[in-house]
Amino acid sequence: YANALNNAPDDQMVALRAYREALAAGDEPLATRAAQVLASDEATPPDVSLYLLALAVRDKDATATERLMGEVAKGPFNFMLPSLRAWQAYESGGDPFAPLAEPANSGLESRFNIENRTLLGLATGDVTVASQAIRTLIASGRGSPDLALDGAVILASIGQRDAARALAIGAQGELSEYLRRMGRQKPGMAFALSRMMLRVAGDLAHEDAVVLSIMLTRTGLLLDPLDDRLRLLLADAL
Repeated sequence: YANALNNAPDDQMVALRAYREALAAGDEPLATRAAQVLASDEATPPDVSLYLLALAVRDKDATATERLMGEVAKGPFNFMLPSLRAWQAYESGGDPFAPLAEPANSGLESRFNIENRTLLGLATGDVTVASQAIRTLIASGRGSPDLALDGAVILASIGQRDAARALAIGAQGELSEYLRRMGRQKPGMAFALSRMMLRVAGDLAHEDAVVLSIMLTRTGLLLDPLDDRLRLLLADAL
């Protein structure tokens, strides 16, 4: 498909096949080149805009990030945007909770807003209240156990390692290596978007959505290459 795209650089069908196969193979340059061809067409697959947005966030390209968030807003991944805007405000020193104050447009958006509000609570230092909110969400079945691990990463990144271990249910067993590496990534837009991709990919793990699962996990790993949970979900999809 790389050769085919070289020979037909504007062909949308070739670009789509190249994009999908490149994601499966882990060929970022080919996936990006094909995605850029696809983005030039009005009928761009919605996951292409999300993929390009992730690259812009990773590369701290503010202009491209704004433009691509506008593209994502038009498609089925728009439920991520209020949370992503909240983390954008956090990164820039603004009020991260303001973008989450508007009523959610769907149950999925509401779930993401609630989860990211608790994570932002940790990031802004409200450790006790936010940690309890995460435990309550998980205990009620409204939050994934991954939420506790994400919160622990944030706590570790701000030097609260004891609170991180407590939130992640201790350092025993299979969590010990993960906890040892906690804090490697500072919380911000890249962290948040990779967590959202993990969350959606986890929801899709038992559904017939292999192509989307591969895209979400590969793209999440571009933002956080060391995340074992994304890598396991990718392996399962492949």
